[in-house]
Amino acid sequence: MVQTDDRILEYLSQIGPATPAELHGGLSDLGRAIGVSPAVVVTRCRLLDSYRLVDYEGEHTFSLSSIGAAYLAGDVDCSRLDQWYSYDPAADLEEGSSAPDALG
Repeated sequence: MVQTDDRILEYLSQIGPATPAELHGGLSDLGRAIGVSPAVVVTRCRLLDSYRLVDYEGEHTFSLSSIGAAYLAGDVDCSRLDQWYSYDPAADLEEGSSAPDALG
């Protein structure tokens, strides 16, 4: 987990479902600019989805999952997520993903 991930989860917790483009713009509007490109936000959302911290809702939209909410509450230790789930961005590029590449 990186700071960008925390900010994405916090935004989804406060605002509700959003596209990566809305996340990028919304965080900047809230004074929490994340200092990464919109493409990085897409990648981070896909990673968070693979770890079940966010849910992909379709239409390029992500929402906070129950695991993501538990993480924000301090009830989930994300250092152990690699033991539960795996994410391989290279495989994503080769095989496709349930989450889109587009910002939406």
